[in-house]
Amino acid sequence: MKDMNKKYVQEKKKFLDLSFNDGVIHVEPLRSVKEFLEEGTELGHCIFTNKYFDLKHSLLLSAKIDKTRIETVELSLSKMEVVQARGLGNKPTKYHEQIVKLVNDNIPAITKKVKLKMTGP
Repeated sequence: MKDMNKKYVQEKKKFLDLSFNDGVIHVEPLRSVKEFLEEGTELGHCIFTNKYFDLKHSLLLSAKIDKTRIETVELSLSKMEVVQARGLGNKPTKYHEQIVKLVNDNIPAITKKVKLKMTGP
């Protein structure tokens, strides 16, 4: 896991300081491979077993309320759109639309990071 984590952090480092909040929901990137394992275990989906941390053109985000994971969001970095957002057992939560809106509202901040990634070290 240590080698996988090193590769993941290197590829996504420009995004790892992102954080969005609408007063109820807090969304931030998964910052380590261990967080993929925890997210998948807690929400009962395949984010770790299917190695979503290896997806080069996706950013995986965790949506939380009071530090409790409620949905995982996959954002396409090439299309700048939400590919999927899944809660417990791969089902959307009652907050699904609010989560997707929060991510969509913050696409300009993510886009800036993509441009930095393309031109930065």
